Amino acid sequence: MMKFLELHLRELGVTEAEWNNSANHIHCMPHVYNLAVVNTLKALTMAEAFRDEIAAAEAELTAE
Repeated sequence: MMKFLELHLRELGVTEAEWNNSANHIHCMPHVYNLAVVNTLKALTMAEAFRDEIAAAEAELTAE
């Protein structure tokens, strides 16, 4: 996984001096991924709830 990240960063123009798989190994990388996924899902859930509130408000306005 870390090697893939290193290769992807190279494609994005990140140099070996900025990121090196061996030197910058993150032991808790799965935990970092989990935090990112949980926060993304939370944001999507909040966005869905916000859309529902807007739809209800629009329905209320058109009913009047």
